[in-house]
Amino acid sequence: MGTERNQPSPGAASRAALWARHEHALHVLARAAACLEAAGVAFAPVKGVVLASTLYDDVVERPFGDVDLLVASRDWGRACAAARADGWDVRYASDELGEVAALVDGFVVELHAHLGRAGLLDLTSDEVLARATLDPAPFGRPTRRIDDVDHFLLLAANVVKDHFHRANAHQGEDLDRLLARLAPRLGEAAERTRAAGFVTGARVVAAWRRERSAAAPWDAWLAALGGARRPGFERAWRAYRAAPRGSHPLGLLLACATSDVPALRARALRTIVRRGARSLLGLARPGADPA
Repeated sequence: MGTERNQPSPGAASRAALWARHEHALHVLARAAACLEAAGVAFAPVKGVVLASTLYDDVVERPFGDVDLLVASRDWGRACAAARADGWDVRYASDELGEVAALVDGFVVELHAHLGRAGLLDLTSDEVLARATLDPAPFGRPTRRIDDVDHFLLLAANVVKDHFHRANAHQGEDLDRLLARLAPRLGEAAERTRAAGFVTGARVVAAWRRERSAAAPWDAWLAALGGARRPGFERAWRAYRAAPRGSHPLGLLLACATSDVPALRARALRTIVRRGARSLLGLARPGADPA
């Protein structure tokens, strides 16, 4: 078993601080939601702000540092304009990557137009949000909640995007818990993973979790996945994960080459080459606004 399940429980003072931070995050989420809803933007909260309340018995077990919102790619321009009009303190924005990070009432809010990173999955945010259902809990107001299979794929894509070495302390536990919930739906989850062209990504994430948590659920997931394999590429990922410190450029290249769809791999690699070249030349990256 890995360290994720063996961290000490927070003391009373720490619990109070974590609870207060969680409540502040919910306030920020309500403001962000009102802003986007008024602009007619389709979105859903994802990752920590949702999982703390839906996967864990106590929200303080799953602290998080930002509020992540998945935004329909068709509404991306409206979402960015609405955020600025509402006075969000935008610290980073990239239309090319479909990412925005802003301070809202002192808390970080991130908008994402893609699952993980563009080019990892042949699955759009529009498709995911169309499948989402309205759920009054845990936020006290009807809010889109994406399907568990889609959330699982989003989490796996984020771990690959972060090339494992940069994954946060909670991502592995989130995946373990969500996989347990998906046990009756493994066949459906595997089919959607294949449709998204992410079998290789799902395999390398499963191998990572087998090394750090209970192997049986992940073995069942690997058996359900089936399909074509890229054994040489999976071995390259295994070697990279085993390195004491992963190289950021190498991890980024491996992440961009993970999709099973050749056209997506080529597009992702072109993007990082173009962005890297512009950075080396001191030029602004396309579609980026650091202010």
